Amino acid sequence: MIPAFCWNPIEWLMNTIFEPLLKVLIEAIRPLLEFGVRFMVDLLMASLADIFFDILVILLKFVSFFSSAFYIFAGAYNVALETEAGSGVYEQSGTFILQYLMENMGLMRIYWMLTLLSTALCLIFTGIEILRSMNALSFDPKKTVGKIWGRLGRTLLTFLVIPSMMLFGIELSTVITGTLVGLGGETTSVDNMIFLAVTMEAAHDGPNGVDASFTDELRGPYFRGEKSYEAQDEDGNRVCAEDFNFEEIDFVTGYILSIFLIFILFGAALFAVRRLFEIMLLYVTAPLFVSSIPLDEGKRFEGWRNMFVAKLVSVYGLIIMMTLYLNFVPTIMGGRLDLSGDGLMNSMLKTFLLLGGAFALKNSHSLLLGIISPEAAQAASGSVLAGIAMGTMLMSRMGGMLKGRGGGKKLPSSKPSGGTTPAVQHATPEKAQQFTG
Repeated sequence: MIPAFCWNPIEWLMNTIFEPLLKVLIEAIRPLLEFGVRFMVDLLMASLADIFFDILVILLKFVSFFSSAFYIFAGAYNVALETEAGSGVYEQSGTFILQYLMENMGLMRIYWMLTLLSTALCLIFTGIEILRSMNALSFDPKKTVGKIWGRLGRTLLTFLVIPSMMLFGIELSTVITGTLVGLGGETTSVDNMIFLAVTMEAAHDGPNGVDASFTDELRGPYFRGEKSYEAQDEDGNRVCAEDFNFEEIDFVTGYILSIFLIFILFGAALFAVRRLFEIMLLYVTAPLFVSSIPLDEGKRFEGWRNMFVAKLVSVYGLIIMMTLYLNFVPTIMGGRLDLSGDGLMNSMLKTFLLLGGAFALKNSHSLLLGIISPEAAQAASGSVLAGIAMGTMLMSRMGGMLKGRGGGKKLPSSKPSGGTTPAVQHATPEKAQQFTG
């Protein structure tokens, strides 16, 4: 160790010459490095921006498809029907998908056949209850012969009233569903919303940043549907390239949000399809539950009634949340809102808000439904989760098929040769004897 009072030439050289020289070199090279990195990124984006945008358009088309499928199957949009049979010309009708299926699947014929059968069952159940009441050892004021005949009369009246009540409930449900879609005022489609959200800094000559909004002079036509992000000219070039610089589009946010919403909307569309079949099943089986009124004082019919009402209103929560989300995104992505002083942090926080709002769509349908019927809410939540899982499974299966066609090797099976199962191994002979008896 060199004493403290001795002069250290190495330390003097480091502190006096090399360290200042190194700082000067770093300060001189840093702008060159930053320029080089920025130049390479800009060059990469300039050469691949069109490809990145094409991928974004494909994802947005999937979002648009599943969003339209959900709204159609939920009864928010009318279906298109042929003007004449075999003409191939379609026009929008005033009929929703559930009404069309009920009118063209012969459900009324099945319903009245089950009504005749249920009437016979009702008379049989009434006779059984009268015999039980006459032979009962103890007196029950709720099961007297007069009360049983009264329940029979109520049951026959219910047979006459229940078809009109169910049709009225279905009509009212479709009217409310269509009204809920328009609650948010002027909104755009989900795919347009994502496209506008990722182009808030990408306008050529229009407003950007704090001056940008979904309804400004540049983005307004896209918001209202007057222009389309996927439109092409005669040469196959994107028309929106005249308004937006593809190199400045936030592709990362667009990809993440699109993929996330594809799975959410896929599960919601499957849930809406399942709801259609469940409502039709509850509709045609209503007489069977009505016929049980004399037998159990209407307990089974009450359970059917609660489930029927729950299925009719099961899409309300999801539609309301979707409407709120479509109004939420323009407010969040508008340039005037700044969640952080740092630009990158502000963009990340907004993306996190968008993903959190999309995730809230998953449970919104069961939130309101749980007040009416907890059992139906639990089944509805499981249905959407199953749809998301099914979408993930289908994508993984498609990936596996593509890999297999590319020459992938098949994994060996864990099943023993000869189709036999392996013998069960027991710790001691006594355990084996207990297992075999």
